[in-house]
Amino acid sequence: MFKNKCYFRVFLCFCLIIALLFACAIRIFTINNQNYADVHTQSNSYLLNLSRLRGTIFDCNMKPLTNNNAKTVSAFLPTEAAIMAASDLEKEKSDNILASLKNGTPALAETDNSIDCFGVYSTTVYENTSSNLLAPQLIGYLDSEGHGVTGLQKAYDNILYSPLYQSIAFATDGLGNIITGAQINEINDKSVINSGIALTLDSDIQLITLNALKGITCGAAVVSEVGSGKIRAMVSVPEFNPTKIKEYLDAPNSPLINRAVSAYNVGSVFKPCVSAAGIESGYQTNYTVNCVGYTQIGGNNFKCHNIAGHGIVDIVKATAFSCNSFFYNYAINIGAEAVYKMASKLHFTSGYQICNGITANADITNINTLKNNPRALANLSIGQGELLLSPVSILSLYEAIANEGVYYPQTIIEGTVTNGAIKHQEKTAPTRVMSKKTANILKEHLKSVIDYGTGTSAKPQLTTAAGKTATAQTGWQKNDRLIQNSWFCGFFPYDNPKYVVSVLVEDSLGSDDIGAPVFAKICDGITTLKR
Repeated sequence: MFKNKCYFRVFLCFCLIIALLFACAIRIFTINNQNYADVHTQSNSYLLNLSRLRGTIFDCNMKPLTNNNAKTVSAFLPTEAAIMAASDLEKEKSDNILASLKNGTPALAETDNSIDCFGVYSTTVYENTSSNLLAPQLIGYLDSEGHGVTGLQKAYDNILYSPLYQSIAFATDGLGNIITGAQINEINDKSVINSGIALTLDSDIQLITLNALKGITCGAAVVSEVGSGKIRAMVSVPEFNPTKIKEYLDAPNSPLINRAVSAYNVGSVFKPCVSAAGIESGYQTNYTVNCVGYTQIGGNNFKCHNIAGHGIVDIVKATAFSCNSFFYNYAINIGAEAVYKMASKLHFTSGYQICNGITANADITNINTLKNNPRALANLSIGQGELLLSPVSILSLYEAIANEGVYYPQTIIEGTVTNGAIKHQEKTAPTRVMSKKTANILKEHLKSVIDYGTGTSAKPQLTTAAGKTATAQTGWQKNDRLIQNSWFCGFFPYDNPKYVVSVLVEDSLGSDDIGAPVFAKICDGITTLKR
């Protein structure tokens, strides 16, 4: 009897243990149910990554500047039909495909067209960057992990980067072999390339500006919209191919540099700033100077570019013919504070961001130096000395003149894009730097430059314009000669200005007539758009 009771207790404990183990097993299975399902799914598919997905950079008309290069990619499975299709391709491509298929693995290849046969899956892939990328210095390039390295690609990497891939999934059997007759699934989250950032850049105006700079070895040109500060074109030459970056790291003329936002000696295109400072200070507009080819300041002779002299000149003639002697004397008479104050209003005393991470550089002589050293003020009056401005920075002066004394800080970002919808960036606040009367006076002065002054070659054929030439000394030498840069800055149409333009030509061999024809081409090209 006692023995039977012991057996019963052992049996009961055994049953309890089995029940507990069964309960634990059920609990573990329930908790990890999803994980088992995921593992099962992964173990029954073969994934091929076609390309990394990345957000798109659009122009102002929602035309993609990146992700705009479509190509056909075909995946070949180890089937007789696929092998035959691969054999029809060029030899090197065919050999690579066949080598993979012999090993039982699918092969990827770029093909001219989609291939419609059993065992081949063709689809369209959009490359984020390409060899013919517009504005490569502005947009920038990527590293091997798909992150932005320079330009907008870097500045907005947090918006543009995605860890996702466009992929193809093939079903496999229990041994991992691809089931050739099974359905093929493409994984492509199109919301990634339908989102990103929209620029103020206009592709048509960008191309016009780029074509106008053909023949220029090194330089830049920027086109901005009057009344908004929106940059419609930003070209820096030479350009580069962002798919072959290693070739440009030590290339001559530094093609990776964005010259449009880099600071340079600007020369006489700064002179209207001095004129504005004088007129706003109430200094008489009938002030004249007898230019004999030089002016003595602080015991030094400061030369005019016309060594024979211009004779008696007023502010209009001095602007038209870019008389240095007039502006030396004019700046000293109106004082350093007036000139510096006007330059500060125009943002010439420091750089400013045209978007996150990209600065239009600028620098100027210290105000105390200008007040205590008349020679420093004389140099500044003609845009020389320590003054450095970028082609973007100088636009504020010419927009203010074109826009009745008001300018908008230049910007390159229109807004962010989510699934094709733009969230517009708030418009920047305008800055009044001079009265409407002063702006109109300067506007007439700049018209004289093109009508009969130093900038007649800047006169467009299809519209009217006004602007200023410059030849800026850099202090650098090349082959035992001084390097000088050529500038032209202006706006058009004259009566109702819509665009303001700056053109820089590096190492212009002392001629101020190189940037002017580029300006004319840009004006005529944009005018043909009839916008």
